[in-house]
Amino acid sequence: MFKHRLAYSALALLAIGCAGADGSEPLDEGGQISLPLTATTATGVVYRLNKATFVIKDLSCNKVVATVKPTPDQAVHNVSLKAGTYSITLSAGWVLQRKVGTAWQDTTGKLTGQPTGSFKIKARATTVLNYSFGFDNNPQPPSTSLSTLSGGSGCNGTARITITVTDEAPPIDCNNYSSKISALAAFTIDCLQTLNATQYVVLADGTLGRNFTTCSTPDPQPEADGSDSRIASIDGILSLQYARPDLGYPELASAVANNQAYSKQCIAVAWGQWSQGTQPNVCPTWTKISTVNAVDDEDQIGSIADALADPTVDPETQSLVVIPTDPDIVASEKELYYYQVELPDGAEPNCGTVDQCARLCAGGFLGFVTGSDGNVVISDPAYWELGNKYPPGGDPFLSGGYYHAMADYGPVPGDQFGHAERAKSQNGNGVVQGEPCTYYSGGKRFFTQLILSTNSTGSVSWCKPPGGTIN
Repeated sequence: MFKHRLAYSALALLAIGCAGADGSEPLDEGGQISLPLTATTATGVVYRLNKATFVIKDLSCNKVVATVKPTPDQAVHNVSLKAGTYSITLSAGWVLQRKVGTAWQDTTGKLTGQPTGSFKIKARATTVLNYSFGFDNNPQPPSTSLSTLSGGSGCNGTARITITVTDEAPPIDCNNYSSKISALAAFTIDCLQTLNATQYVVLADGTLGRNFTTCSTPDPQPEADGSDSRIASIDGILSLQYARPDLGYPELASAVANNQAYSKQCIAVAWGQWSQGTQPNVCPTWTKISTVNAVDDEDQIGSIADALADPTVDPETQSLVVIPTDPDIVASEKELYYYQVELPDGAEPNCGTVDQCARLCAGGFLGFVTGSDGNVVISDPAYWELGNKYPPGGDPFLSGGYYHAMADYGPVPGDQFGHAERAKSQNGNGVVQGEPCTYYSGGKRFFTQLILSTNSTGSVSWCKPPGGTIN
């Protein structure tokens, strides 16, 4: 059963007008097919068909008259055809993309309807050839059963390409950002021992910036240059709101830009909306009193690794892939933090009990508080968000067949970025070796490793596809 179906004339192929086979003076017996490859659903979400190849065959002479590959930054693709009988096929390799902010995100859309048999071009007439797409409850890579045909000028055909693209952005689901936001709040607590609406501010460019320059306590694990690692951790997460270098993988720019859109929406916009509301008159201090599923607990990583599927070689890409990770296993790749929250002596809060005040004071961090009991509040950032530093050969994430199941964290395509330290680990020989992770692309979960990704505002680790060749 499909969750929702996209079937719309904006993804139609229209045979219109009259034009000669050579594209010069119109002929009475001729026409054009026009390929607008964008569509807006009833909910306002904009989709486009990318990497499409349409093969048009003149059935009167049984020859291919055009192999059409519209580029997505154009508006409409026109192919001039003589009056006659034709067939059209959409070859395998296409990608249905959803617009997120100013970026395009690959989806697991499936072809659910297409023209069959033949169609006729008539003088001064319009023939509608509709392609429809949808999504089901068990996403698979986009595919069709149609084979790719090649070339031939056949019975005369010419082409002119344009594509219509709108600027509307779909709603953004922040569920796959909850762990990142939890990590931002946790590092803020490590630095300042509290959370409140004065700590961050929405800047003129719409991003969130920190409103403090130092931490209130000494750093137990400073950076190599002596700077505060907690500040660096905070700046790393905030840096996701800004453009990043392509790191030699320009074909992945859309995925990075998509993450940037999520980051601004789920961090800056959420904070701005919350901070403009009524705030408690006092906020508690937070003290971490316990950690469950701690990475450094003996056998913790090993027990998770035992439950993870082993990577196998994908015959199509010759890269390592894994099957989807069970949600319970993904959920186990988290540390649970138990904080004791306390209000100042003599405080008269207007926000209720101490845990109610804590929740309200943490309201700018969507999803940070996962539970509370009296004066204890719980949170659960993912392992790949941790800033733990390890000596060469001492990183538990590099042993026992463990990997960060990032591709299955939250909605597709999961999480792509983690803490910078997760890309700086060293094996027993002192060689830098990013921790293993999974990257979602085209319905597959590629087994790869985290690499360092830095821009002018901070550093994170990036779970890139192997070789940067996945599209």
